[in-house]
Amino acid sequence: MPLSRIREFDLQTWILLCLAGALALTQVSIAASQGLLACSIIGYVWYRRRTPEPYVLPSFAWPLAGLFLWTLVSIAFSQHLLLNLVWLKKFSLFAIAFIIPDLCRRNNACATIYRAVFGVAAMAAAAGLLEYFTSSVSGPDHRVTGLMSHWMTYSGLLMLIVAGLCGYLLSYGLRKGWWSIPLGLAALTGIFLSQTRSTLAASIISVLALLIAAKRYRWVPVLFLAAVVGYLAAPANFRDRINAGFDLRHQHTAPRVELLETGLRMIAANPLVGVGPASVGIEAPGYKGPDARPEWTYIHLHNNMLQIAAERGIPGLLLWLWFMWRITVDALKGVRRANPGACTEERSLAATAAFGASIAMIAGGMFEYNFGDSEILMLFLYMASAPYAYQRAGLGIESAGHVPSPAKAWSRQ
Repeated sequence: MPLSRIREFDLQTWILLCLAGALALTQVSIAASQGLLACSIIGYVWYRRRTPEPYVLPSFAWPLAGLFLWTLVSIAFSQHLLLNLVWLKKFSLFAIAFIIPDLCRRNNACATIYRAVFGVAAMAAAAGLLEYFTSSVSGPDHRVTGLMSHWMTYSGLLMLIVAGLCGYLLSYGLRKGWWSIPLGLAALTGIFLSQTRSTLAASIISVLALLIAAKRYRWVPVLFLAAVVGYLAAPANFRDRINAGFDLRHQHTAPRVELLETGLRMIAANPLVGVGPASVGIEAPGYKGPDARPEWTYIHLHNNMLQIAAERGIPGLLLWLWFMWRITVDALKGVRRANPGACTEERSLAATAAFGASIAMIAGGMFEYNFGDSEILMLFLYMASAPYAYQRAGLGIESAGHVPSPAKAWSRQ
């Protein structure tokens, strides 16, 4: 092999190793994670300068480019220009979605990155269990945070892990993927102990959607039965918290109603460009209703669509919906159209995990601004963009017959 080819191979390998570390460490340290991401971006820019192969834009690039441009318009009209310009650095995280499709098609990289993420997830889930059983803090309001500083981030990451593990099991079958079952149960237990209702519901919904998309209908009643048994077996204070979600006057639910009304007033007052992506927490108290809450309540609006519309106006929301629709539909095509004669388990994993992650983000995002959490966003962007690696290889998501059927993967075992 020529020396230049060896160096090119090494560079791609190091970029992927840095990315794997960055994605796995989202569950441990955002500083370390983003440091490795920065190394990945620098390495990738150097790699693209040296390779003659043209870059092929994934189909989600257009709505994402539109969202970026409209964000700039929103910032230009914001009352807090400098603050919002600083916020723009968050768009660097989206580099993940453009690097992965270009490099992840080689050397089984997609599955390798997933296994690295799952390995750290096992430690994160164990940390949550250890915290619950050893913490000196007790009572109905004790919520585990695992290796994270906040239970919302902890549970949101585990939510995506559950979707990824379900995709792994559907793609690799019970013989190769049996370990994903106990790890998935541990992740669900971590979510449950965090007492984060939105991510628990979103995890169940994502698994349900994957079972239906993969045509594993006989497992749907099992999922419902497991959810009912889990609810009935839970301690009384856990059940009370779940039940409180259906009582709009409860102390844990009423603030969400106030945030919904506040967000709608903000959107009505700024329908075109919003108030700016970094300005919602500053501007929201000015739109409080008669049932006002302490100002810290308004740091964000606990809903993806509401938050993005308030930040960037209705056009910004439509562009975000276009982006989410594009990646969800493309992933679903990869799950549903199968040709087992021309398959790899890795391609199936990429498609099924992406679909499950998209459903989880959408469902969980009805009650939490998970798209604004950097750790969750980084992991989601990897999961959502991984299927496009096979589009680059001439095995387009649109031609998802090249993706192995998850139903076939299980039936072979």
